[in-house]
Amino acid sequence: MVQQGVLRWKMKRKTTNPAGWQGFSLIELMIAMAILVTVFGVVVSGIMQLQRVNSAEGAKLDINQEARESIDQVVRDLHQAGYPSSKMYDPSIFTQPTNNDARVAAGLVSVSTSKVQFESDTDGSGQVKVVVVQLVPNVASSNCPCTLQRGDESKADGVSPLAQAVPTLFARELENVVNSNGVYTISGTTPYGVLNDTAYAAYKAAPVFSAFDKAGNSVALPIDVNTVGPPTITDIKIIRITLNVLSPNPGLQDKSAPVISMTAVARVND
Repeated sequence: MVQQGVLRWKMKRKTTNPAGWQGFSLIELMIAMAILVTVFGVVVSGIMQLQRVNSAEGAKLDINQEARESIDQVVRDLHQAGYPSSKMYDPSIFTQPTNNDARVAAGLVSVSTSKVQFESDTDGSGQVKVVVVQLVPNVASSNCPCTLQRGDESKADGVSPLAQAVPTLFARELENVVNSNGVYTISGTTPYGVLNDTAYAAYKAAPVFSAFDKAGNSVALPIDVNTVGPPTITDIKIIRITLNVLSPNPGLQDKSAPVISMTAVARVND
């Protein structure tokens, strides 16, 4: 009798758990799944955050590089302003040319807080060019963010510097510039509903171009070759270029777009 009972118990045990294993309960499985989901969520969140950081830093690096290339181009061009000059022609051999001669670069022609026009053989080709670097507002809104453009046109012979044809085709130098000496409103709003014109008011106040004489004194702008001084445009020996560029990517902390600021100084040859 006892043996039959033991036999039935063994058969029952074998039937309900044939391998002698102990499985997981539903609660244990749910807890394990919850832990896995949490860990997976943390990993995915970290990866996404890393991607956002890389994207923001990459965009900031690109803007820095573009701004640096643009500002370096302007500095190089201004260094060449006035080359070749009439002083390079020996009056005993050549008839002394005037600034209306296509062989001569007049140097600075006009300077304002948002535009510089000058003449130079910028590429060493022997052809004097009329070069214009200017800040232009957004076409649709007539506001900033603005674009810094550069263009050049071959100088015409027998035409005074201010009457020269200015470039009609401009290479797009740098976008998202927000400083305009306070002339243009900055369109748009921040993610917190604050007007960009208010949030970036300190950045828009700076002029793109500032001028100084050899003693470091500020020269009032605008000024051109016909301005009756003092000062005259020939007194300008230094031009400072300032660019405040709004990043297209929002910041990771406050979600507002950061501003990359860059300044350079170009010395104008006599």
